[in-house]
Amino acid sequence: QLFYVDGFADAMPPQVRVLNVAEKPSVAREITKHLGGQNTSRRNSHGVQVTEFPFTLQQTPCKMVVTAVRGHLLELDFTAQYKVWKAHDPAVL
Repeated sequence: QLFYVDGFADAMPPQVRVLNVAEKPSVAREITKHLGGQNTSRRNSHGVQVTEFPFTLQQTPCKMVVTAVRGHLLELDFTAQYKVWKAHDPAVL
């Protein structure tokens, strides 16, 4: 069976990546500890810790990507076009 990604045929299916954004770094570490165990890889991306590990979610093999936010959200300023999130494809947001 061939899988097509961006018009190219490949024998391997594209890997599903699941992004988990924790409210703070300590929560991201706990998520990684409980779900990823010892089979994790860590990297620093622009000062932010990112951890990845293989996982099976709803019978689908995937790569979990766990990171966290820091600081405080003080204000939301979306244009009127994006005020209703359910009206848009998540990729657009």
